[in-house]
Amino acid sequence: MKKLVLAIAMVATLALCSVAAAASLTGTFKRDISHVSAFSGALNGTWTISLNGGKYKVSEGGTVLLSGKYSISGNKITIGGGGSGDFCRVKGLYSFSLSANKLYFKRINDQTKACRGRVDVLTNGPFVRE
Repeated sequence: MKKLVLAIAMVATLALCSVAAAASLTGTFKRDISHVSAFSGALNGTWTISLNGGKYKVSEGGTVLLSGKYSISGNKITIGGGGSGDFCRVKGLYSFSLSANKLYFKRINDQTKACRGRVDVLTNGPFVRE
């Protein structure tokens, strides 16, 4: 019986952590890119990612380029996979950390060539909460 109660408590704690992680990522985060040579520098600019209720929008210079769905499990986010404007038709898996107002992404699995732009934008520095 004690093991069952402990197991239930652990599951509840993990569920609450996932909810807290999802809530912490709700909002709009921005970053400037000026040093990426991929795509002949086409990724350089001001990028914004808005995350809210499992839906995301990615903008560059104020123009929405991508939108779709994301999911969070613990400190991992699965993003993409065929949303509006998404040239990268597979989902990417990243870990994330939010320190103060800075959001960092680290690629776990996002390996196709079509996804190189997504990887470069997300992982080459922090996004700052607006």
